[in-house]
Amino acid sequence: MLKKLTSEQQECIIEAGIEEFADRGFEKASIKNIAKNAGISVGVLYKYYKNKDDFFNACLEESLKVLIGKLEEFLEGDMTPRERVKKIFTAVIEFSHEHPKAVKMYHEITSGSFSPKARELAKRIEEISSDTYRAYMKALKEVGLLRPGVDEKAAAFFFDNLLVIMQFSYSVDYFDERRKIYLSDLYDDDEALIEQMVTLVDGALLGR
Repeated sequence: MLKKLTSEQQECIIEAGIEEFADRGFEKASIKNIAKNAGISVGVLYKYYKNKDDFFNACLEESLKVLIGKLEEFLEGDMTPRERVKKIFTAVIEFSHEHPKAVKMYHEITSGSFSPKARELAKRIEEISSDTYRAYMKALKEVGLLRPGVDEKAAAFFFDNLLVIMQFSYSVDYFDERRKIYLSDLYDDDEALIEQMVTLVDGALLGR
């Protein structure tokens, strides 16, 4: 009889999977390595997940839960647009520090190694954030806070682009080095960088 894995063991398996997919992509990711790093056998892993696709989907869903939580926090509370933008940028940087492999897996998904699944994954991942940001920009426009002439859909797209690059800049070697080259003395100052980003977005979208 199969011994039921504890919640801690299941979490360990998912973390090992995220790390493997982040470092090696989908095709090269090894279920054997994942099982070894999680301290279980391949047979046990396949008792819980039908195949590699099924296991990858579980890893992705776990990462998306965190994303959804951050987006819900973004919309909570009564605050100014500037305060809300600062909140989401702060959350993105904190998440990148705490879960760099999840961000790296997201980056890997955008690369060629996931090309057969790219469009399907884009819909699953991006529609969550796009719905949130488009609704937020529309709300700003309706109360006259969005800069005149700025389309709310375009505003949401460019806003999310900034957030995506920010994530990669804290988790992916190339983008991290790029951040260091551009920012110099601001490289290690998260608080100052957030203030600069908020000022930029505030001026670009709200015209202030």
